[in-house]
Amino acid sequence: MRRYAFGIVGTALALVVLPCLLLLTVDMEERRIAPLAGRWASVLHPGATADIRRGPECYILTLRRPGEGFRHGRTFRLRYRRGIYYLDAGRRVELYAPTTNRLLLLPGGSYRRITNLKKHDS
Repeated sequence: MRRYAFGIVGTALALVVLPCLLLLTVDMEERRIAPLAGRWASVLHPGATADIRRGPECYILTLRRPGEGFRHGRTFRLRYRRGIYYLDAGRRVELYAPTTNRLLLLPGGSYRRITNLKKHDS
């Protein structure tokens, strides 16, 4: 009888703990990427910008450089996996400094924040 009681308790715990762990991982991506939302200007390349915004399913990074399809830019999906990546080949957000509003993309260089994303823009 005890064996069945432990089985029932174990199953109940699994049904409670697994969804909580799933919510924590989804929330982790939201908490890590959400502060980056807004428009960023390149420090080294005048006219180059990076826009980070909330899409329908995920956060999206759009890089625009003068002379490289400036109107549309290149768009990437941002994902969190022990860091914020925007391409499977290892491109990533290396550093975000909230106190100075600086962002370092590897490769891509340093960016400074121009505007924040407002809640109604997401």
